[in-house]
Amino acid sequence: MTMAWGSPAYSAPLIKKKEEPVRIVITGVNDALGKQIELMLSLKQLAGEHPTQSRLRRLYARAPQEIRQALRPFGYYDVRVTSRMQRKKERFVFRFHVDPGPRIHMSRIAIILKGPGGHDEQLLKAKNAFPLKRSDPLEHARYDQGKETLLDTAIQEGYLDAAYTVSRLEVDPLKQRASVRLEMRTGKRYRLGPVTIKQTIIKPSLVQQYIPFQTGDPYQIRKLLDLKYALDDSGYFSSVTVAPARKQTQGDTVPILVTTEPAKRNLYTAGIGFGTDSGPRGSLGWQNRYLNKKGHTFRVDGATSLIDTHLTADYRIPIPPPTTDSLSFNGGMQQQDVDERKSLKSTAGIGLLRSSGAWQRSLRLNYEYERYRIGDQEQEHSTLLLPGLGWSYNDSDQALIMRHGLHIDMDIRGSTKWLASDLDFLRLYARAKWIQGLWPEGRVLLRAESGANLTSKLNQVPLSQRFFAGGDQSVRGFDYQKLGPKDDDGNVTGGRYLMVGSAEFEQRVWNKLGVAAFFDMGNAFNTFDEPLKRAAGGGLRFHTPVGVARIDVARTIETRPSWRVHITFGPDL
Repeated sequence: MTMAWGSPAYSAPLIKKKEEPVRIVITGVNDALGKQIELMLSLKQLAGEHPTQSRLRRLYARAPQEIRQALRPFGYYDVRVTSRMQRKKERFVFRFHVDPGPRIHMSRIAIILKGPGGHDEQLLKAKNAFPLKRSDPLEHARYDQGKETLLDTAIQEGYLDAAYTVSRLEVDPLKQRASVRLEMRTGKRYRLGPVTIKQTIIKPSLVQQYIPFQTGDPYQIRKLLDLKYALDDSGYFSSVTVAPARKQTQGDTVPILVTTEPAKRNLYTAGIGFGTDSGPRGSLGWQNRYLNKKGHTFRVDGATSLIDTHLTADYRIPIPPPTTDSLSFNGGMQQQDVDERKSLKSTAGIGLLRSSGAWQRSLRLNYEYERYRIGDQEQEHSTLLLPGLGWSYNDSDQALIMRHGLHIDMDIRGSTKWLASDLDFLRLYARAKWIQGLWPEGRVLLRAESGANLTSKLNQVPLSQRFFAGGDQSVRGFDYQKLGPKDDDGNVTGGRYLMVGSAEFEQRVWNKLGVAAFFDMGNAFNTFDEPLKRAAGGGLRFHTPVGVARIDVARTIETRPSWRVHITFGPDL
């Protein structure tokens, strides 16, 4: 990084002493150089001491040389210092005027790679990215950084014997120029040897499938990191250490040793929360991380609130490659009671799950039986065999107050009477939420949701497959699922289509507390000529390590506007 220096005055902060206060004033350089000088000045290190006058004079006499040493790493080799010491009653004032003189610039950069790594692509990139270029001002730190990066790159690429045979920075103060000469002998490139994984909880044949390279591949540290991350993400281990066994190297092949600690077999979870839509809610969960040597897992989750109670179970089997793929057998029950709508749904299914980076994909076949009632109507029931495809994307900076995040869900499912179902229909659904920091204390949160039921018999679609809008996570200002087509009794029956959008701006005002302003619009409807409902408002945000507490006050934009308070607690995405 090139640094430009000006010449304003720099006044160091006071060093307060009860008996002999000391003040240091540095002029002739800007703040950045002044701070570097301070770090080198012995006079500045007297905080908390009570030096004698004789010691102060000795340190004062040493200061000009210390100032020259402080500026040399930045290319100033002809520094002139004038100084003065004054005593005003009980205060000592030390004044230094610094003329840094001309700055040394680079005249020549010579980097030579010798040996098998002389044409290695990554080494050549590191060589070309050396932070000092011809005509740049000299900075010793950038020279040291470039040397270290080049050597680290060689080792990371498998040239484990790489070393500098020449490492020289030459400075000619009279000609005001400097040159760099580096010669590296890379030595041979090593290869990855057999991997030994010390563990006892799953079959060796399964754990070997987590190795992302083959014996004989070029040695690269990032491949060892990929192995560590794969085993960490498997959930079977609480700690994983991957290291080369250099003492067991044979020729150019380095064996790899992996040591692990098993994760606790049983994981228990519990949670409580509150939302204006759901009221108080609680959840319990249990997971067996390794049921057997084949690496099968089993998980049960249950949650309850005033409007929803559900229980789900999932039996998962890893399949090749286990780092990304698994087979899921799942089932569950869900009961919902929202105003005049009541439903009870039982499900059982099988799914093929695949993850790739931030993306997750699923291919599913679910059997669903649902009983439901709207108002005083007769109870209906539905039996569906639902093939489906799903995609999910999740990426964020993981900060306490997220500065960047994106979450996307997409789902396609359908049924046909030809496959043991009561109904021919196709359901499309997608939602996304995007968070982006705009300035150091502010950010924008955008949210969109849409869906469609393609069928000629919407009244036969079960409640769980219809669309509703309104509530904390939909169009604020309206009660939960109060937006949608209604029957003759005024009961919301759910719509064929869904469209919701939201824009929110948040400004942090103090510590983890922020204020927000938002605008929401959307509706669930059967025809596109129905209007979108709108609402706007503001609220408070309090960020915690486990989620964001939100208090919103929203006003509907209607002929007869109304107000509603929304209180929620949960993650940003």
